[in-house]
Amino acid sequence: MSRVPLVLLSLAASSVVVLGAPGARAQDAPSQSSPWADTHALEVSLEGLVGGRRLSVGQFDAPLRASGYGPLPRNFVGGGFAIDFSVARWRFEIPMLYTVASAPSLVDSGSVGAAVGDVSIDVGYDVVRYGDFTAFVLGGLGVSSLMMDTRDPHWSYIATRTQVGSDVSTVEEDAFTFSLQLGLQQTVPLSNSRDKGSWALYIALRGGYRQEVADFGWVTSGSNSTSVSGLPSVDVGGPWAALSIGIGAYGAVPRLAAAR
Repeated sequence: MSRVPLVLLSLAASSVVVLGAPGARAQDAPSQSSPWADTHALEVSLEGLVGGRRLSVGQFDAPLRASGYGPLPRNFVGGGFAIDFSVARWRFEIPMLYTVASAPSLVDSGSVGAAVGDVSIDVGYDVVRYGDFTAFVLGGLGVSSLMMDTRDPHWSYIATRTQVGSDVSTVEEDAFTFSLQLGLQQTVPLSNSRDKGSWALYIALRGGYRQEVADFGWVTSGSNSTSVSGLPSVDVGGPWAALSIGIGAYGAVPRLAAAR
């Protein structure tokens, strides 16, 4: 009976990938035979983001209506990029997303613009790897900024309340945020030499939520920003989602020789 566990371990080991790129397997293993892809892969990628961000900016609805504008949309759309680096199942990422919205004038072609910029440093884990498919979760800290136009032909609310000079075109509210992200990623290898590493195309659907942790208040935008007062505080947290497409490289991480 003592031989049974040894036989079972031997059969299980024959289907496990020891080294290789995402989706790589032992040469004698059939395609998609293992529910887990290689856990010793190294990957680096740069991915472009196209997506949206939801933000509650109802505090500006009344001033905008009083000045002859419609309300600002709650949904901001735009794009950005993400830098990804992963070792085994551990993933490190720096995503940046810039989204915009505008309140149209009801009397002419003008508009009051707003934008949200998000950047964070995230750390996470590939929860599932099946072939070239990956499901991951990330969390981290970052900064989010809401930027608003100070002037338009009928829009003087911000300039009047903050008393900023004519050279200031936008003001912004900055805050520390905690981010949580979930994603589904498909890796498309661009060559057949998976065991030696190569280039790959990465396509992912990702989304999450940013929770405001600390509010820095309103300041003038630019390198010489100064604090301003008189504007309502806005919670810059909210949900977001994006489609990412990019290119990167992958390879095997050398494993230390087993101790004899």
